[in-house]
Amino acid sequence: MRSLDYLKNDNEFEDTQTPNPRINENDYIDDIDNENYGVDENYVEDEDYDEAFNTYSNNPLGTGNNIKEPESKGIMETIKKFATFSSILRISGALIVIASMITFLFKGWTDGDDVERYYMLLTQTFSLALGGFALSYILKENKGARVFFGLGLLSVIVNMTILGALIFSTTQWGSNLATYASFATWKAVDFGSLGLVIAASLAIMLPVAIFSFMIFARNSAKSLTLLFVISNVLLLIPVRESIYVGIIAVIGALLPIIFIRKNIIKDTSLRTAEGYFAITTLFLPLLIIAGRSVWIYQIDTFLQLILSVIGFALLHVTMTATEEQSFGRSILEWISVILSASIAITSAELINPLVAAHIGLPIVGIVFAGFTFFLAKSSSINKINFSMIAGIVLATCNMIQIFSTGGFLSTILCVSSGIALVYIGLKMRNKILLTLGSITAISGLGHQIIDFVRLIDLSDWTTLAIIGVSAIVIASVLERHGAVIKLKLTKLLQIKK
Repeated sequence: MRSLDYLKNDNEFEDTQTPNPRINENDYIDDIDNENYGVDENYVEDEDYDEAFNTYSNNPLGTGNNIKEPESKGIMETIKKFATFSSILRISGALIVIASMITFLFKGWTDGDDVERYYMLLTQTFSLALGGFALSYILKENKGARVFFGLGLLSVIVNMTILGALIFSTTQWGSNLATYASFATWKAVDFGSLGLVIAASLAIMLPVAIFSFMIFARNSAKSLTLLFVISNVLLLIPVRESIYVGIIAVIGALLPIIFIRKNIIKDTSLRTAEGYFAITTLFLPLLIIAGRSVWIYQIDTFLQLILSVIGFALLHVTMTATEEQSFGRSILEWISVILSASIAITSAELINPLVAAHIGLPIVGIVFAGFTFFLAKSSSINKINFSMIAGIVLATCNMIQIFSTGGFLSTILCVSSGIALVYIGLKMRNKILLTLGSITAISGLGHQIIDFVRLIDLSDWTTLAIIGVSAIVIASVLERHGAVIKLKLTKLLQIKK
């Protein structure tokens, strides 16, 4: 096959090469095609090429019908089946272990005294941690190891719950022993006998927490471990009175919430499934404290208020981790509205007895509107709905109070609420809120003016003098600044439709 150098320069070709009259020009073209594309004279026609391409598309591993499917496809399907079965088996095993913890928590095993049975559960926690290490370092199977370490964290929480019951059976701070149900009773001889128990619990809790959080969220492992220890130590404090439980609950919720708001964005490991589980374990002791007080003890208004506020805060933190337009976030927002109503009602029950005047309804409206407007500000789906609900409740509560009982303090709250609604309506450019606010403020002022007029004695010269002077002053202000006032009001009330 000839060299292609002759194509570089026609003149050079004419000078250096002797034309061969027996060679056709088309032969050169055929040679060029063969040189570049590596095909011989028996090239594939277009129809044959299309058929071959279609055959290859349907069978990427070959062009013939006699090519067999690779055995690797069947192997992969088998692996997938085993992986699915393994996941089901893993989840089932985890649920069974959790069930055993719950059974143990409610005194399901009766051999030995309470301290001896507590050591048995402590041994289970240690065994779960060892199982996690064995799967991770011996079998090199990380999914099962994560399950064992997660169960270890849950087992630690159960341990500390029982330890708290044992401590409370010997020592109470500002509380009296309650009559527990038999399945929830844990007793120790005295506090001195629990020294070794407490030391053993801490000795197991710290390593399990450290290694577990290093697996679930390595970048925040130290902070998570510290918060986990604090949350579980709160379970040991021997108090059951609602005011102390409320303070403990606030501490148990506030610290993790501050941590989450500070680190959830910059630490991506916290936004994984393992990270969410690690965060959840921080709040489980808080839920146990609240559930213990609600179930075993009589919950009062103060504790109900605290728990409602904590629930609202936890839902708000949860919503920050969800998509703004998601259905799940919308559900959480509506649940938050219900909690806002609970907060408002309990706040009114606590505040109303402290003042001489009856202002329960205005307090309900103000507190509910405050929390609901807060939700509306952070919501993209229900912003208008929440704003309207808050405005209607605020206006209705104040006007019912002002027309039913009246009073100077009720008037102040009614007028202030109306002015606040007017301001919010102007900021949101919402005519309905603006109208509600105006009606509320005018109702409060009008009711007070009517009460004031009833006290005026028109037969007294002093009263007549005050009225006359007031009329003159108002006329002077309107004449001097009336046009400016009108223009400012017109500009202020111009709201985009």
